[in-house]
Amino acid sequence: MLLRLAYVSRLNSDMTEERIAEMIEAAASANASHDVTGVIALEGLRVCQVIEGDGADIDRLFDNIRADPRHAEVIELDRAEVSTRRYPEWSMVRLPMVDMVLHAYAVL
Repeated sequence: MLLRLAYVSRLNSDMTEERIAEMIEAAASANASHDVTGVIALEGLRVCQVIEGDGADIDRLFDNIRADPRHAEVIELDRAEVSTRRYPEWSMVRLPMVDMVLHAYAVL
């Protein structure tokens, strides 16, 4: 089952731009090894992310995100079984928030 999950969260105030870049780089590497794709956008410390992949892998990843002390106020926005990936070329890419929204609606 291919699953797409969208969520928002708030990063803790000690997250610097350098730490955020390291977190995204590590996520991209881990995602690639688990065939997880997606996109992340940040505005200040607010995060919006869409991840897609095997349902069990996405559930495990989202459990890890919710338990990650760098994240607070994690809210699941959408969870859907899908037949195709929206972001097949990106193990994790960072976009400005407005570009993420425009991309998400442009491919619906």
